Amino acid sequence: MADSIDVLDELNEKKKDLDKMEHDKEVLTKYSALLGIPQHDHGNFKSTKQLYEKKFEVWDKMNKWEERTFEWSNSVCARHPLARTSTHARTHASTRARTHARARAHTHTHARTHARTHARTHTSTKHPPCTGVV
Repeated sequence: MADSIDVLDELNEKKKDLDKMEHDKEVLTKYSALLGIPQHDHGNFKSTKQLYEKKFEVWDKMNKWEERTFEWSNSVCARHPLARTSTHARTHASTRARTHARARAHTHTHARTHARTHARTHTSTKHPPCTGVV
């Protein structure tokens, strides 16, 4: 994902381009009126400017969210013991989930090894058939 500051910097550069285009559009409109030439409605420019404004609004809100999240995570409240407790609980839960996943993988590997060993050792007719219970 792009860094919101970088995107806002790029959008600000595009805003300068749009402002110059808008100035050029106004000059063209005035010359068209002065010379009696039919005026263009500049619909593409209007839709481009609206699209720019929507994108700027989204990225500006994203930037503000990142700033406030950073401020909150570095504030006195975030260092409070109760805030650390919820962080500790999340860390503990994710560690527990990873441990559980490793245990399941180990059990699965053990079951496969047992099945291969059982197949090799029970190929003779001396042993009763395997019930499939591991």
